[in-house]
This record gives sequence, structure tokens and C-alpha cells, in this order.
Amino acid sequence: MTLLKVEKIKKQYIHKDGIVDALNNINIEINNGDFITITGASGSGKTTLLLALAGLIRITHGQITFKDKR
Repeated sequence: MTLLKVEKIKKQYIHKDGIVDALNNINIEINNGDFITITGASGSGKTTLLLALAGLIRITHGQITFKDKR
């Protein structure tokens, strides 16, 4: 059973130097019982992804489905 499905999500921020793509076309599918880790360099979007998954920030584009609910 799919627990979490992330489809083509994007998060953009407006910065004084222009638009910043914090997340760009992210796709993830996590099934019940899966164990995952999120790794990457500083500034690569790990925290932005987790905030989006938790519903604490609004994504710019795409879709997040948790237990068949959007």
C-alpha cells in the first residue's frame, strides 16, 4: 500500500537576486513499512522537502498524497 506519494513537486522562493528553486520536480513513493533517509549537501532542499511533506509550507507546483488524501 502506498503511504506517501509525491508527484512533480516544486517550491520556489523569491529572493532579492531572483527566483530560487528550492525543490524542482521531486517524485517519491513510500510504501507502508518502508524505511528511508533523506541526505544531501547543505542547501540542497532537505528541510524544504520535510516542511512541504508536513504541510507547513505550500508547494509551488505538484501534488502530495498521504494515505490517498491530498
